[in-house]
Amino acid sequence: MPADARDETGAALGGPTKGEKVAVIIRNLKGDPLGLCEYEVRINEKRITTFKHHQPAGLKACLLAAAEAVERQKWEDLGMLLDEVKDA
Repeated sequence: MPADARDETGAALGGPTKGEKVAVIIRNLKGDPLGLCEYEVRINEKRITTFKHHQPAGLKACLLAAAEAVERQKWEDLGMLLDEVKDA
């Protein structure tokens, strides 16, 4: 893969390059402001995953849920990649 390879959003495929700014965005998609909401996690313009969080639980719980959702998505993506390699 070329060092400057990028996905459809323009994000570097191998992760950020030296000097490239990275923004992690947690955005509320829908739900009850006093209850359960659905959020998405983005890195720059790329959507990584979604998760649910009970808003009254607070920011700490939201950030932990976001981190766990990203980690879970990473393992799901790895499993799909391994399945593709196995089937090839």
